[in-house]
Amino acid sequence: MPDVFPNDLATRIRDLEKAVEELRAGASREALTEASQGWVLRQMATPSVPPTGDIHIYAQGGQLFARSSFGTIALDDVPSAAAVQVVGAADAGTSYTTSEQDLLNQLKQRVNLIITNMKIAGLMDTI
Repeated sequence: MPDVFPNDLATRIRDLEKAVEELRAGASREALTEASQGWVLRQMATPSVPPTGDIHIYAQGGQLFARSSFGTIALDDVPSAAAVQVVGAADAGTSYTTSEQDLLNQLKQRVNLIITNMKIAGLMDTI
Protein backbone atom coordinates (compact mmCIF):
# COMPACT_ATOMS: atom_id res chain seq x y z
CA MET A 1 0.00 0.00 0.00
CA PRO A 2 1.47 3.38 -1.00
CA ASP A 3 2.29 5.97 1.66
CA VAL A 4 -0.26 8.81 1.23
CA PHE A 5 1.51 11.12 3.68
CA PRO A 6 4.68 13.00 2.73
CA ASN A 7 7.89 12.21 4.53
CA ASP A 8 7.87 15.70 6.08
CA LEU A 9 4.75 15.79 8.24
CA ALA A 10 5.46 19.40 9.29
CA THR A 11 5.19 20.53 5.63
CA ARG A 12 1.89 18.73 5.31
CA ILE A 13 0.54 20.44 8.45
CA ARG A 14 1.67 23.91 7.22
CA ASP A 15 -0.05 23.29 3.85
CA LEU A 16 -3.27 22.28 5.60
CA GLU A 17 -3.16 25.32 7.90
CA LYS A 18 -2.66 27.60 4.91
CA ALA A 19 -5.61 26.01 3.08
CA VAL A 20 -7.84 26.41 6.17
CA GLU A 21 -6.88 30.11 6.50
CA GLU A 22 -7.70 30.72 2.81
CA LEU A 23 -11.09 29.06 3.26
CA ARG A 24 -11.80 31.12 6.38
CA ALA A 25 -10.88 34.36 4.58
CA GLY A 26 -13.22 33.51 1.71
CA ALA A 27 -16.05 32.51 4.03
CA SER A 28 -15.89 35.71 6.10
CA ARG A 29 -16.04 37.99 3.04
CA GLU A 30 -19.49 39.21 1.95
CA ALA A 31 -20.58 37.62 -1.32
CA LEU A 32 -20.84 39.87 -4.38
CA THR A 33 -24.17 38.30 -5.33
CA GLU A 34 -27.07 36.70 -3.52
CA ALA A 35 -29.71 34.58 -5.20
CA SER A 36 -31.92 33.01 -2.55
CA GLN A 37 -34.82 35.35 -3.45
CA GLY A 38 -33.75 36.71 -6.81
CA TRP A 39 -30.37 38.23 -7.58
CA VAL A 40 -28.94 40.94 -5.37
CA LEU A 41 -25.89 42.67 -6.87
CA ARG A 42 -23.76 44.48 -4.33
CA GLN A 43 -22.66 48.08 -4.90
CA MET A 44 -19.20 48.17 -6.46
CA ALA A 45 -16.86 50.52 -8.25
CA THR A 46 -16.81 50.53 -12.03
CA PRO A 47 -14.94 47.37 -13.00
CA SER A 48 -12.13 47.28 -15.49
CA VAL A 49 -13.07 46.48 -19.06
CA PRO A 50 -13.38 42.70 -19.47
CA PRO A 51 -11.70 40.85 -22.35
CA THR A 52 -13.35 41.13 -25.76
CA GLY A 53 -16.44 38.94 -25.88
CA ASP A 54 -17.05 39.03 -22.12
CA ILE A 55 -19.64 41.19 -20.35
CA HIS A 56 -19.45 42.44 -16.77
CA ILE A 57 -22.85 43.16 -15.13
CA TYR A 58 -22.68 45.21 -11.94
CA ALA A 59 -24.60 47.59 -9.65
CA GLN A 60 -23.56 51.14 -8.91
CA GLY A 61 -25.57 53.89 -7.26
CA GLY A 62 -28.71 51.74 -7.26
CA GLN A 63 -28.55 51.24 -11.04
CA LEU A 64 -27.75 48.16 -13.08
CA PHE A 65 -24.92 48.45 -15.64
CA ALA A 66 -23.27 46.24 -18.22
CA ARG A 67 -19.69 46.81 -19.35
CA SER A 68 -17.86 45.25 -22.26
CA SER A 69 -15.10 46.16 -24.67
CA PHE A 70 -17.78 48.10 -26.59
CA GLY A 71 -18.54 50.40 -23.64
CA THR A 72 -20.81 50.75 -20.61
CA ILE A 73 -24.61 51.03 -20.65
CA ALA A 74 -27.23 51.41 -17.93
CA LEU A 75 -29.52 48.39 -18.17
CA ASP A 76 -32.54 49.95 -16.51
CA ASP A 77 -32.76 52.69 -19.15
CA VAL A 78 -34.70 50.52 -21.56
CA PRO A 79 -36.42 52.67 -24.19
CA SER A 80 -40.07 52.10 -24.98
CA ALA A 81 -42.25 53.40 -27.77
CA ALA A 82 -45.42 55.40 -27.21
CA ALA A 83 -48.71 53.52 -27.24
CA VAL A 84 -50.82 53.23 -30.39
CA GLN A 85 -54.60 52.80 -30.43
CA VAL A 86 -55.99 49.47 -31.53
CA VAL A 87 -57.72 49.26 -34.87
CA GLY A 88 -61.48 49.48 -34.40
CA ALA A 89 -64.12 47.66 -36.32
CA ALA A 90 -64.58 48.86 -39.87
CA ASP A 91 -67.46 51.26 -40.36
CA ALA A 92 -70.24 49.82 -42.43
CA GLY A 93 -69.80 51.89 -45.56
CA THR A 94 -72.06 52.09 -48.54
CA SER A 95 -70.41 48.98 -49.93
CA TYR A 96 -68.02 46.22 -48.97
CA THR A 97 -65.25 48.05 -50.82
CA THR A 98 -65.59 51.25 -48.77
CA SER A 99 -65.65 49.23 -45.49
CA GLU A 100 -62.56 47.35 -46.58
CA GLN A 101 -60.81 50.57 -47.59
CA ASP A 102 -61.65 52.17 -44.24
CA LEU A 103 -60.11 49.21 -42.39
CA LEU A 104 -57.00 49.26 -44.56
CA ASN A 105 -56.58 52.99 -43.97
CA GLN A 106 -56.81 52.45 -40.18
CA LEU A 107 -54.21 49.69 -40.36
CA LYS A 108 -51.89 51.83 -42.48
CA GLN A 109 -52.15 54.76 -40.05
CA ARG A 110 -51.46 52.54 -37.02
CA VAL A 111 -48.49 50.79 -38.61
CA ASN A 112 -46.97 54.11 -39.64
CA LEU A 113 -47.52 55.47 -36.12
CA ILE A 114 -45.86 52.39 -34.58
CA ILE A 115 -42.85 52.86 -36.86
CA THR A 116 -42.63 56.57 -36.03
CA ASN A 117 -42.87 55.94 -32.27
CA MET A 118 -40.19 53.24 -32.43
CA LYS A 119 -37.85 55.54 -34.36
CA ILE A 120 -38.39 58.35 -31.82
CA ALA A 121 -37.65 55.92 -28.94
CA GLY A 122 -34.47 54.73 -30.67
CA LEU A 123 -35.79 51.20 -31.14
CA MET A 124 -35.69 51.29 -34.93
CA ASP A 125 -33.28 52.75 -37.44
CA THR A 126 -34.58 55.21 -39.97
CA ILE A 127 -34.45 54.23 -43.60
